[in-house]
Amino acid sequence: MKKSYKPIIKCDIKKSSINIITKEDKIEDCLFEGEECVINVKNIEFNGCIFKNVSFNKHPIEDTDFIDCAFESCDLSNIDIKEKLFLRCSFKNCSLVGASFIESSIKETTFFECNLKYANISCFIKNVSFINSIMTDLRLFQNKLNNVTISNCDLTNIEVYNTSLKGVDLSTCKIDGINSDIDSIKGVTTDMIGVINLARIFGVNIKL
Repeated sequence: MKKSYKPIIKCDIKKSSINIITKEDKIEDCLFEGEECVINVKNIEFNGCIFKNVSFNKHPIEDTDFIDCAFESCDLSNIDIKEKLFLRCSFKNCSLVGASFIESSIKETTFFECNLKYANISCFIKNVSFINSIMTDLRLFQNKLNNVTISNCDLTNIEVYNTSLKGVDLSTCKIDGINSDIDSIKGVTTDMIGVINLARIFGVNIKL
């Protein structure tokens, strides 16, 4: 059984507002809830924080790391994250539609019941789980995957290029219309319906 990673968060964190953050280097043990971020979040490390019903989708997040943070019912649609770190984070029921994670590191993190439609991911991804999530039209390009779980997700029309899925089990996922180069899907595990979809990449039609 694969180890389950969870954020390390204290019980007595204090409530705050993300919109009062100035130029502090590190924000620790805070609860941000029910607000829209109207500032540019830049040059900050969030550590041990909880974000509930927070909308980030109108302002960029730059040079910001998230360590031991939990996101619940947050809107991160079209967020642009580049060359940053997510470590021991959890995303539950969050919208990441059109989100872009480029040259970043995502480690020991879980995405549960999230919407990642049209997301663009080009990262180092280690010990990460995608569970019960919508990942349709998502693009995986030049990723390095290490111990990644994708379970009960909708991967319809997903694009996978220069990203080895060797050892990844997609047997519980819907992969209709998957687009991929051959090297990326070598060693992937799937069910019979998935085999039919993967065969089309090779130009093979299967009669049942």
